[in-house]
Amino acid sequence: MKIEVPHQYTKEEAKTRIRQLLQNLKEKYSDKIKNVEESWSDDRGAFSLAVGPFSTSGSINVKEDLVEIDLTVPFIAGMYKNQIRSLIESQAKEVLT
Repeated sequence: MKIEVPHQYTKEEAKTRIRQLLQNLKEKYSDKIKNVEESWSDDRGAFSLAVGPFSTSGSINVKEDLVEIDLTVPFIAGMYKNQIRSLIESQAKEVLT
């Protein structure tokens, strides 16, 4: 699942905001999200996590005016795909607009 969120910040500020969002989500949903791993190389991030019995991973690419989030949703969790997309988009838009 690919999600694109526009921003009007410098790449560094957008990256800082996205990293802070990931940290906030880990804390806010610590009862639901487990095994969170995150790594960054320049403006590209990779992450993995488990939500209940489902594991997922993805990448984040911070561009000049856009943040691309590419998330792999397990087939078995497909019925939650729209909810996952909505949550990620709303949270990312909140910190990037």
